[in-house]
Amino acid sequence: MSWSCPACKRTKPEIARKTAQGILLCQLDEHHDHLRDHVEKLLKIDRDRVSEKQRVRITTARLAVMDLSERFGRTVMCCDCNQADGAAKLQIGGSLHPDFSFSPLEIATFITPMPNAAHQLDIPKARALWDSLRADVAQRLDFATMMVDRISKGLHDREPQRMPSESRHRRDADIVYDLVSRAAESRASALNMSRALLDRSCASDGKASTGKRSACRPIAVPSLSDFRTLNETKRHPGPWMRAGGNWCCPICERTKFEIVRKSNKGTWAAGIHEFSVYTEENDEDNRRRRSLRYDGAVIIAQAEVILICHDCRSILTEAKTIAPGAGDAALKPDDLRMLMGEPVPHRAHMLDQDAIRRTVTANREWEAGVEEFQRHRSEARLYRGRHAQLCHDYPKSKEAVFHNLLERWSSQLPEPLADVEGHFRWLLAEGQRYKDEDS
Repeated sequence: MSWSCPACKRTKPEIARKTAQGILLCQLDEHHDHLRDHVEKLLKIDRDRVSEKQRVRITTARLAVMDLSERFGRTVMCCDCNQADGAAKLQIGGSLHPDFSFSPLEIATFITPMPNAAHQLDIPKARALWDSLRADVAQRLDFATMMVDRISKGLHDREPQRMPSESRHRRDADIVYDLVSRAAESRASALNMSRALLDRSCASDGKASTGKRSACRPIAVPSLSDFRTLNETKRHPGPWMRAGGNWCCPICERTKFEIVRKSNKGTWAAGIHEFSVYTEENDEDNRRRRSLRYDGAVIIAQAEVILICHDCRSILTEAKTIAPGAGDAALKPDDLRMLMGEPVPHRAHMLDQDAIRRTVTANREWEAGVEEFQRHRSEARLYRGRHAQLCHDYPKSKEAVFHNLLERWSSQLPEPLADVEGHFRWLLAEGQRYKDEDS
């Protein structure tokens, strides 16, 4: 009898009531965030098109995205509170996303609970609450869509590894104690200890210590039959199919047939991957406005995606392995062309790790510019989307919608801007530009 509903706070005896038909109702329901179901629907696995290994990886990634997308965990509550969620959403109507759910604490704000009776609902409160949550839900949906797209294309796989049993015994206290003790012997400060831990986590001791890969393996050339067999296994949506039959890598200029090579397991392998290419901003007004909130030297205008071979993509993978902190924008297309060496059909590129490290270091400002561009593009898209949705919902109040969003956006600025309204109109125009580029 100690349980009480997390939303209305009624105990079990207080939630019991008779229905209009004279039936005694005393029911508990499991309430959950339907955004979780939304992700599950987006990432539905076609078991006939993927291998068992791929299913395991997609399922693991899907569960992680579901956890990160939902706003609250599964909760047992009384049936009246669970029904209040559905009834409120029904009356709010079309502006509400079909997979949105109010949390238990949010339901508590628009119900009037009474012992042994159904709740009274305050729909204006529920509608105002939804309006305050709309932006957060939109961001979660955008995040889920982005992650689903990456997972579906095989761009967000996580390779599972098992630690040897003898290593697992020292995973926590022993390893941390040893690291902190060694750091404290020379520089006993919390900052240096944390730096020692970070450096050890990012270190690549022994990785590619010879500087260059050996080219001693003889080159195996696939037959046309081998190529057709491999090509047949890739007849599913993805970069390989989008590239078409006449594709050649824009970096190394090898054809689909020429990028096929023997893997370490002795099987024929080939792959095509997406690679983002960024262009610097040349419009003076855009540069001026971006510089008001960013003081870096590199300002990016736009991004486009090209399709490159697995060996050219592996140069970036190598960079992210041997140069701690290197991200997806660490290398530009011209860098890949310079670092790949002399491309040879049916052979992996011969990489110079020292040259890769130097190039990554030289591109730090470029990476910072790309990071700022991604932040700017995300913000512009977000506010354009909010503005368009609200103008659709309230077509007679477009000016009020604009000024409401302007106030919300400007309140989050670290420093006030001189022409804040003009800057916000420019931001909305940027969001429209990015939308047009995507379509």
